[in-house]
Amino acid sequence: MTCSLTSGPATRTSTNWRREQAQLGYEFEHRFNETFSVQQNVRYGHTDTTNQYTGSSLQSGSTTILDRTAYGVYEQMNTVTTDTRLTLASAPAQWITPC
Repeated sequence: MTCSLTSGPATRTSTNWRREQAQLGYEFEHRFNETFSVQQNVRYGHTDTTNQYTGSSLQSGSTTILDRTAYGVYEQMNTVTTDTRLTLASAPAQWITPC
């Protein structure tokens, strides 16, 4: 959308920004014995962002007509992150071999 204004006082640029964000997750750990355990972390996230703004510039070849343009950027993002690890607990001296 483009609108034209005749000469007059300058108008300021307008900006509207909004973000909604939510996350849900869990942590799980199971020990099989004193040596082995497994851990898992899972997280789901959702983000909804709206960016709206206007810009202005002099019309090409004119010193009295100002063009204003409205822009909008609308984004949505869904994410899933997972981290799974197997842990081995042991005394460090058991893994060292003599030279």
